[in-house]
Amino acid sequence: MGAKVEKTLSALKERIAKNQTFIQQEDGETFEVDYVWNEPATEAEILSLIETTGWMIPEDYKEFLLLHNGASLFVAEMSAMKLHSINEILTYFEEYEEFYKYSYPKSWYMIGTYHGYGEYLFIDSERVKQGKKDYLVIVEEGDTQRVPLNFEEWIDRFIVCQGEHFWNWNREI
Repeated sequence: MGAKVEKTLSALKERIAKNQTFIQQEDGETFEVDYVWNEPATEAEILSLIETTGWMIPEDYKEFLLLHNGASLFVAEMSAMKLHSINEILTYFEEYEEFYKYSYPKSWYMIGTYHGYGEYLFIDSERVKQGKKDYLVIVEEGDTQRVPLNFEEWIDRFIVCQGEHFWNWNREI
């Protein structure tokens, strides 16, 4: 396992430090964005998440949690990608039976919410357990899309694409 997540986030933080927070997205839309970084998770917190839920945590996502226990990326007036903290993931686990069991398989855990777009980012723990590298799932208004990427590839592309929904680009052709 390389340090791709750390390298990707460091490059973004370097741009932010140079006040490069003005972005361009699809259709020529330009605007200022912000970023919020949570403090790192501890190994004990990650182990507790695994023990409480029984879910497998992929190494690249664990690397992210050890850097930042959640974050908000490309925060604008009407949108932001919120990557959940361990406590928020545990809340999802606790609320699963009441709110989510008819919507998502129990092996999926929500790691992100794209506010303003109604999209949710999940890790499929069963695929992680099977050693598969393409374990991400995005759900948008009931439409489920498997993303053929792992977390480190997803976050790298998400940042390079300045918060755009790059996973939909081939679907729109």
